[in-house]
Amino acid sequence: MEMQQKLQPKKLQELHLWQNSTMQIDSTFTNAIHICVYLDRTDKHLVNSTELGESIGTNPVVVRRIVGRLKEFGLIKVKQGIGGGYFLGRPSMSITLWDIYLAMKKDNPFRCKVGNEEDTVSVNLPEALEETFAKAEYALKKPLAGVTVKQVSQRID
Repeated sequence: MEMQQKLQPKKLQELHLWQNSTMQIDSTFTNAIHICVYLDRTDKHLVNSTELGESIGTNPVVVRRIVGRLKEFGLIKVKQGIGGGYFLGRPSMSITLWDIYLAMKKDNPFRCKVGNEEDTVSVNLPEALEETFAKAEYALKKPLAGVTVKQVSQRID
């Protein structure tokens, strides 16, 4: 117990450094988590994109794009029409952060694309990084698969 208390400030310091880093990382994944946690925590049966956008601090169009991918993976369901909205497609205890990551993978932070077809580095970089990026993504799986939307929601309480 005493050892954990001594380590805690260092972990918090590392988290603070990570949160304040200057590197910009796409927020699609965290926005998708936000949407799922919000839907888990709300008392409403249906939530619309405007409300979710206000909660996240983004445009409802961005929310609809993210929800579209979550819907494809069965993580969110949609009721169309007047008074419609979104709700979780499965119990929050069965939706993991890895599930959400896979749904958002199109915006994979490890994606590398060819920019200039005539440039040697641009053409060969994706293949040169493929194995390294695959290992990095694999390393994400265990911690993300071990955390559910319900667990994240409970951390907020």
